[in-house]
Amino acid sequence: MRAYSAHDIPFRDVVLTLGGISAPHHRAFDSEVLRREFPGPSLTTDSLITGAGSFGLRVKQRSTALSDLAAQPRPVWGGV
Repeated sequence: MRAYSAHDIPFRDVVLTLGGISAPHHRAFDSEVLRREFPGPSLTTDSLITGAGSFGLRVKQRSTALSDLAAQPRPVWGGV
C-alpha cells in the first residue's frame, strides 16, 4: 500500500514535464502518444508515473519537505 495520494495535474503540465525530462535521457517523446494513452483534460501523479514508464523513464513518487528537494536525485519535478 502506498503512503501517498494521487494529485490532479493538468495534461499540459504532464506534457511539459515528460517532454522536458525525456530529451536529456535520449528518449523519444510524442505528446500524441501520451494523449491516446491518457485521454482527458486532467491527469494524476499516477498517470505521470505510468506515462514516464511508457517512454522508458524510471519515475517514482516521494514525499519530502520542500526544503529537502535540493538533496533529491535529479531531475526532480516538485508539486505542492
